[in-house]
Amino acid sequence: MCLIVDADAAGRFLANPSPLRNWLLGDKGDPRLVAAGRLMRELVKLGDVRRLLATLNRAGRLRSADAAQLRKEESRLRGGRQCQSNDIHVVALALVSGARTLATLIMRLPTTSGMQS
Repeated sequence: MCLIVDADAAGRFLANPSPLRNWLLGDKGDPRLVAAGRLMRELVKLGDVRRLLATLNRAGRLRSADAAQLRKEESRLRGGRQCQSNDIHVVALALVSGARTLATLIMRLPTTSGMQS
């Protein structure tokens, strides 16, 4: 299962002990954290998260996305004006990577119907 953790939730779910962090580091299932582009740049600024990313990468549990595809999807979302999120880069990453689970502190996410390419 692929999971995206938004930078606003990284302190709660990745930097500190949490069930999500335990799952990513544990031996149950085949979890993958997806991070690329702007989200990756935001996450590596957080020291504890940066160390976890390195650990996940060494364990083969960190997944990236093609930078060109990611930029193209971000541009498409901005131009289409269907996406109302202020985190278009996170929505684009979900669409490009296929990840369908998002950990965020945003209480109300905008609809993404009709945004599939």
